[in-house]
Amino acid sequence: MAKDKLTLHDRFWSKVDRSGGPDACWNWTAHRMTATGYGSFMMRPKGPQTAHRMAWKLTHGEIPTLDTPHGYCVCHHCDNRACCNPSHLFLGTQADNLADRNRKGRQTHKLSPEQVQDIRSDPRSTRKTAIAYGISQHTVCAIRQR
Repeated sequence: MAKDKLTLHDRFWSKVDRSGGPDACWNWTAHRMTATGYGSFMMRPKGPQTAHRMAWKLTHGEIPTLDTPHGYCVCHHCDNRACCNPSHLFLGTQADNLADRNRKGRQTHKLSPEQVQDIRSDPRSTRKTAIAYGISQHTVCAIRQR
């Protein structure tokens, strides 16, 4: 089937690795990633959408609106920003998301000088290094560029 003939559903899920089975993280495999490590899916004419939010929409329908500046967040039980497995996702407010982050000890932390040196010499891609250290790709780039 020609690329322009694929359904939105097929086009999206073709960029997700579901080979680990229903309980595994289904990682975004397309090159497009946000600076903070989330997958990015191009929706014309709307523009880029984060992949995990798109996975939620394709599985559960539109994300309900909420009268707050941020609306509802699509949060990860697994804490893997590249994951698009709908069973790993849940809706919450920004406050819920921050409380989940704090409960799991994922709040911002300082890297040790040794970790900074390890990141500079890490041969993996920026994306893989960011995931391994639990930091953004932007932070990895900043460390590598000193």
